[in-house]
Amino acid sequence: MPLKRKHSYKSKTQTGVAEHLVLWAVEATQAARQSLLNAKSTGSIPEFNAASARFAAVLEELPELWPELSDELMQAVWLGFDEAMRTRLAEGAAGSLFGGERPCNLPQLLCLISRALTDEGRYWTARSLLHRARRVAQRHGISESLVCASLADMHCRAVPPWHFHMLNDQPRNQAFAASIGDALRELAARTARVEPVTCLDIGTGTGLLALICQQLGSELGMPKLQIHACEENELLFAMASELINSAQSTGLEEKEHVFFAQVELKEVKPTVILHRANSRNLEVPPVDLIFCEAVDAELVGEGFLQTALDACERLLKPDGRLIPSSATLFGQLVECPCLQARFGCDHFQLTSVQLRENFVCDFLENLEHKILSGPAELMHIPFDKPKDLRCQLGFVHFVELQALQSGTAHAVMVWWELRLDKHGRHKISSRPGREENHWPQVFWPVHAEAHVSDEEAEPAVLPKLGRTLLASECVALQLRLLEDRLECKPRTFGPSKVPKSKFKISSGDLQWLNDAQVWECLKQQCQAIKVYGYGALLDGSALVQPAALLTAASSLDAAPTVRAAVANGNLEAIEAFLRANSFGDEPVLFPDSPVDDAVKLALSSEAFGKAASIILVLSDVVKRSGEVRSELLHKVCVAHQHCAAVGKQLTVAPSCLQLTLTPIESTALARRSRVLQPVQLCSGARIDVCKINAFSPSSFDSLSEEALKRLAVPQVVFRLQLSTPSLDQLLGQIHGQKFRLGPAICCGHIHGVVCEWSWCLPDEKGVQLFTHFLKAGTIWREKDCLLHVGDFVMVEAREDVRGFRLVPLGICAAGNKSKEKGPSTSVNWRSNKWVASQRKRARSAGRLSSLSSFQEGHEPDSAL
Repeated sequence: MPLKRKHSYKSKTQTGVAEHLVLWAVEATQAARQSLLNAKSTGSIPEFNAASARFAAVLEELPELWPELSDELMQAVWLGFDEAMRTRLAEGAAGSLFGGERPCNLPQLLCLISRALTDEGRYWTARSLLHRARRVAQRHGISESLVCASLADMHCRAVPPWHFHMLNDQPRNQAFAASIGDALRELAARTARVEPVTCLDIGTGTGLLALICQQLGSELGMPKLQIHACEENELLFAMASELINSAQSTGLEEKEHVFFAQVELKEVKPTVILHRANSRNLEVPPVDLIFCEAVDAELVGEGFLQTALDACERLLKPDGRLIPSSATLFGQLVECPCLQARFGCDHFQLTSVQLRENFVCDFLENLEHKILSGPAELMHIPFDKPKDLRCQLGFVHFVELQALQSGTAHAVMVWWELRLDKHGRHKISSRPGREENHWPQVFWPVHAEAHVSDEEAEPAVLPKLGRTLLASECVALQLRLLEDRLECKPRTFGPSKVPKSKFKISSGDLQWLNDAQVWECLKQQCQAIKVYGYGALLDGSALVQPAALLTAASSLDAAPTVRAAVANGNLEAIEAFLRANSFGDEPVLFPDSPVDDAVKLALSSEAFGKAASIILVLSDVVKRSGEVRSELLHKVCVAHQHCAAVGKQLTVAPSCLQLTLTPIESTALARRSRVLQPVQLCSGARIDVCKINAFSPSSFDSLSEEALKRLAVPQVVFRLQLSTPSLDQLLGQIHGQKFRLGPAICCGHIHGVVCEWSWCLPDEKGVQLFTHFLKAGTIWREKDCLLHVGDFVMVEAREDVRGFRLVPLGICAAGNKSKEKGPSTSVNWRSNKWVASQRKRARSAGRLSSLSSFQEGHEPDSAL
């Protein structure tokens, strides 16, 4: 229960604590301890919560009592969780309250609990706790870095980028709005209607479609329109309730996870009722109209068929309307050689494996391709006819796709078209090339035909991708619709090679195994390492197959006496992989061990005892998404400490990492990181859900090079030596460094800063760039920030609980004398209006920086 304070924080004096504050603290502490004792004897969760509230209130005002009360506070907080949550979080942040990660003050405790709540998906509660932690830290002069990092981490996990991309899909928004409007007009025109029109928005998310329906009902003069909206996600449910309440709300009443909101527009008051529940657990009377947009690239991957069947059979009136009404699947043959890296393996030998995913999702525009056939209808799915739909489930369909030109068919590209109404007046599609489309296409592999007997199918290998076709030749497809997925595969005739597989491998793992550039760079790194005496090799990569161990062992100038690997996958699969690739001695495997623990175990083992040095291979220290594995760098620091304690040397491959920063303009990034504009209806009314931008991410990854425009020349800012024992000190030096990027070589809106990590050979003999990797970096939070030629961009590096990250500081206008000072804290940052005035003065004085004075490849601002 909330604690009533009998004092003000300002009642404290500089020499001590006011007497009445001491008396209040004593009484509150005694009451809290009594509540804790009562709760332990009765097991009452409300009593635990009351005790934790009292302890927290005392510590918030008197933080100097933390050493005395912290244990009791943590007990009350932990025991206040129900048994189910304690079980789920036993190995998470909340479970560590009694472990090694003990907080030293109240903000740190609140950060730990919020991290546990974030892991549980309770983002809204976690956000409230973190904001309270920030207020406490500000009040008592405690560093806010941990709180800010936890907030940024929670924001990145709360709302995925695809959700912002979806809300920015204006053709999708307009099509649903038009279809809902037509349905409401049809329902309002029905004669002899006594009961009010009722609607249901399934998976309302931020409440966009429910708000559109509410606005349209107001415009149509439907005073008794009632809209139910359900959402299971805690954060989106809270956001939807806030958005609906803020849209000229006259009141909001909460009752058992149900919110009632009324909007007064032109004396018409449609009602929105929010339910925090899954539609399959929702208990409401049958409604006249149901709309739901829980479709993904595959169409049925989010359980849309199960949702539609349940909605039509249980929640919709017999003469009701369902939006969308039906869907049609289309397929096309495409030649796309780059898909071989996702469906097959050419660089290493794989046996007894099969693909974990039967398809991959991507935008056709991102792939080098040639279309071999026109779109052909594969299947029609009637969502609003549950009887027909149930008959269709499990039935096998056969379709032929005819090539219009010769080529090699590597995949069948499948996309869909939704008919939102029965008459097909309003449609939305995931076809490639549609403007603002946020749904990728689905690619099903087409393998080369191999007519062999079943006896010859051992050992199982991944079949070769690609079937050579002449113009007018056909590929027969076999399709089957199930409740939770769609199956699409080329039809085979006669005996075919059927792999008898034991292990599964993902398309992401195959991309690593097929990346010849990574393995060639690793080979060069290992060839540059000098091994003296007995050496030991340890593969600390997070890949499921120890491909780095194979590459490094064959590249070192002296064969290591002992070889080991961190086993991140099935041990039997790893042993089969090593045998298939003719690896000699059986290595030592450390199952599911972090790098630092693996090094510690290796040093304590007899096999590593004679080795004078350890070579640690980290082939995936830079992810394919463009991010660096910050947590791995800290584990390497601990590994250095373990080796130094026993007098051994640790050498890391790659030996050095280099960071290059570039300001960029990217509309694709902007659409994935924030809602850009409200939805405008035909009447001119605007539905604004931009409040969700409070949860926009601070960083990005997996952005393609084609989706960005570089506004300045890439600039090297530091190099990080991984093989030095002082790595932890170098990481500490990164924190707080400021970098000045520029000058800008072209005008544009800055949307982010790309952080490109590359490998460096020992002694700076060369830089190994992975240009084919996707891009990652930090998002520029300020909207519509224009960068002019000659301007500089200032960012600051941070090292915290989230690892390495960049924080945007601002723009230094061309001609501003402060830019000459370089990246220092003395630069005085002003508002955009001030920057614009400085830029105007610089232009009038003719003092814009000359681009010819900027040379590519200049020395970094800060070298570590």
